[in-house]
Amino acid sequence: MRAAPSADSAPRWCVIGAGPSGLTALKNLRAAGIDAECLEREEGIGGNWLFGAATSRVFASTRLISSKTLTAYVDHPMPRDWPAYPDQRQCLDYLRGYADRFGLMAHVRTGTIDEAIERASAGWRCPGRSRWTAWPMSRAAQAPGVSSRASRM
Repeated sequence: MRAAPSADSAPRWCVIGAGPSGLTALKNLRAAGIDAECLEREEGIGGNWLFGAATSRVFASTRLISSKTLTAYVDHPMPRDWPAYPDQRQCLDYLRGYADRFGLMAHVRTGTIDEAIERASAGWRCPGRSRWTAWPMSRAAQAPGVSSRASRM
């Protein structure tokens, strides 16, 4: 288990949520040379596609309602042999593959956040749920997904 970062080594950016939007925000921040970490409430990545998680609102039988060509990240196409409208399992596998391809999992902390992020003297802090008491940060980006409510800011 990693220790909580100290205030002087806090990440510059913290992305809240490791679903499709949070993962691409984390990837692009890091690609731009910005030190960023992602905090996720659930014990795995995938956001709404993480079937069975408390915040997921999909069924195992759920499929995309937009085609894979319109939904895929520009730099990570969905496999050609997949159907035009992938199912829940494929969508989750796709997001896990994206995270693996760009080395994001080393920067994602699952099971770590509570409901709110708060202003702090040095920027923002995110009260921890299970691993740490607080996560200091200078910038925050929220990607809570369609089935969650955004943190108070």
